[in-house]
Amino acid sequence: IKTGHKIGYETQLGRVVKIIWAVSGLSWLLHVAISLIKGINSPTLEILFSLAIALVMTGLIIKFKNSNIITKQTNHKLSEIEQEFDSYRQKKLEEQQILRRKLQDEINKKK
Repeated sequence: IKTGHKIGYETQLGRVVKIIWAVSGLSWLLHVAISLIKGINSPTLEILFSLAIALVMTGLIIKFKNSNIITKQTNHKLSEIEQEFDSYRQKKLEEQQILRRKLQDEINKKK
């Protein structure tokens, strides 16, 4: 399910909530259909149904949390790499300025 152009926590959370609602809705419809077909409303079926829903929702929440952790780690690594690149760029800029000064000095000496 792809919605919007946002990237990050809000989009991930929105997707998880939509998936949870879809799963619970489908499972409710399945439960009603089974109850109508069998004509039985036993507590065992209710308990199994509740456990299955809880298991699916727990799995989705754990998957979301893992995705969120990976996203945070990746963003942290990205910021570190950006800082390294900025320092590298600054260092090279300073080296170029020094070389330009030397070149200008040599040009001035020859005049």
